[in-house]
Amino acid sequence: MLPAVSNSIGNVSFTTDQLLAHAVRRCGKMSGALPAEIGEALPRIAFAWLSNLANRGVQLWTVTQTTLGLIPNQIVYPLPVGTVEVQRLLYRTLDLTPSDPTAAISEHGYGTGGLAFNGTPFTTTAWVMTQPNGYLGYDFAPGNPDGTPGLGIMPTTVSWMTSDTEYLALSVDYADTLGSWTTWVLLDGDPVPGNTNNLIQSNPQQWVCRDIPQTPVPHRYWRVALHTPATTTYQTVNMLQVQFGTNPNEVQMARFNRDQYQQQNNKRSQSGTGVLNYWYDKQNQNPNIVVWPVPATAFDQISVWRYRHIMDPGPLTGALEMPQRWWLASIDGIAEEIFKELPDMDLKRYPLVKQWAADSLAQAEAGETDGAPLLVMPTIGGYTR
Repeated sequence: MLPAVSNSIGNVSFTTDQLLAHAVRRCGKMSGALPAEIGEALPRIAFAWLSNLANRGVQLWTVTQTTLGLIPNQIVYPLPVGTVEVQRLLYRTLDLTPSDPTAAISEHGYGTGGLAFNGTPFTTTAWVMTQPNGYLGYDFAPGNPDGTPGLGIMPTTVSWMTSDTEYLALSVDYADTLGSWTTWVLLDGDPVPGNTNNLIQSNPQQWVCRDIPQTPVPHRYWRVALHTPATTTYQTVNMLQVQFGTNPNEVQMARFNRDQYQQQNNKRSQSGTGVLNYWYDKQNQNPNIVVWPVPATAFDQISVWRYRHIMDPGPLTGALEMPQRWWLASIDGIAEEIFKELPDMDLKRYPLVKQWAADSLAQAEAGETDGAPLLVMPTIGGYTR
């Protein structure tokens, strides 16, 4: 009789400390015997190896989508820290929340909730949430009895704009009867340095946009509510505008290189048909998207498909942001980098460590595919004088 199998997948894991210990043993040393200086350097060596993977190609788990809200006459739009490259930019238009302040609903705030739904975001008058359980929302079927089935919308994007710098954790909730709220999604921040509470930074008069899963059926009432983590202190929220967008329509934007953008004679020209081109300005920390022509509307968006660096190594008791199929490549690759810094090493062992790293990394990268067939689109055309 055959021995029983585990009936589990992925329940075995490496902490960062365990992975580094395996890498050190690949070099022919025991991690407990290392000098303190080298032991302290191991996470930094792992960080350098993880960072260098961005130079080799795309790791599929780092591909992510970010939505940018456009501001009239604004040319430059920063991308999140850690962005390596953009794959595709799509100019997006939406069906917007009707500009009907009377349909606004709010609780625990001062000012009229309708200020956030009047279609004029660039003002100095905000609706101010004054208590942790306050909210700001909209009735998408005014004048109808509560609970009437089939009324409302199925939003795909929620956007908001504040008058001050805010650090927020929001929930998006729906209801068919006012007061009977169901939390649909919690909105968190980007993984950036210092953002230990996973909050969303909202800058003055700049859109924050989040795509959300679509509900199976429409709902009448939609709101954004403050979802305050236990480790944060409540603060007031100054909302200038909120939008629940539906029916997104996207058109691919054309990419400029640096020379093509610099050669545009009027970099502030507007277009009534939308933003058509962009230049990816790769900076040290925050890369920028530079658009041309400049936006003329306050409510359109750009959907950015980008890939980022792998997350930094955290505490040694945590884990690297690495799928199971990459564990062996991680151990061997980090081992090669560690070998270069260990004192009194047998240099005859280095070719072996280097070959292990090359082989396992090649195998991991060969498996980094979505399995779709390769599509080749020649763009060679005929030339005549």
